[in-house]
Amino acid sequence: MKQSNESPSHPAWFFRFFAVFAFGAAVTLGVLYADFFTDLLAPSPETGSVAYRLLTGLILVPGGLVISIMVLRRTHHNVTGLLLFLYAANLMEGTLRVGSPLQAFPLLPIIFRLTDQGIWLLPLYFPDGNAYPIRFQHWIRLHSVLTIIFYTAVPLFYPTVAAIPGIRHTVDAANPLFIPVLLPVRNIFSFIQGWLWIASVVLIVPSILLRFRASILNC
Repeated sequence: MKQSNESPSHPAWFFRFFAVFAFGAAVTLGVLYADFFTDLLAPSPETGSVAYRLLTGLILVPGGLVISIMVLRRTHHNVTGLLLFLYAANLMEGTLRVGSPLQAFPLLPIIFRLTDQGIWLLPLYFPDGNAYPIRFQHWIRLHSVLTIIFYTAVPLFYPTVAAIPGIRHTVDAANPLFIPVLLPVRNIFSFIQGWLWIASVVLIVPSILLRFRASILNC
């Protein structure tokens, strides 16, 4: 009988859930790097700085990607590598150049919003992919999945999305994902999303402390 390579500490379903977002982030990274190398010396629309854009695109993002790949290769089904990958992809927002045709693409801010969740959930699973306390891993994973789902659904409730047409100047663009029929339940949705975010913050602190305590006891 063929045995599954899924372990209780690193469930395959949880890893695959984040792998879907990592795949989307990888496609976005490819597009952004094509735009990045089109004009290396163009300023960033967020800061107006060429140096910041080069630092981000040539050092910070590649460094984050290398670390994420090393984590993925070292530990099977370690979701930490995928969260690091999402965070590195989010950093690429700083490389979007002034005058880029991507500035008019309304889905880009939505993608950056999703990849931003990598850094919020990372402390719960760094470095081995396990949440602490271990006996509550199932519930913490469920919280993480719900958090990502609710953040993914945010664009469905709003008719506009923030775009970046120029240096330090943002405007609202039409949101192609907006579903008008969902407007009556937007407040309920926002309420649940807000409490999920608060729960993330509340879980992070004891998770870090318990992990640190466990590392001391195992020394």
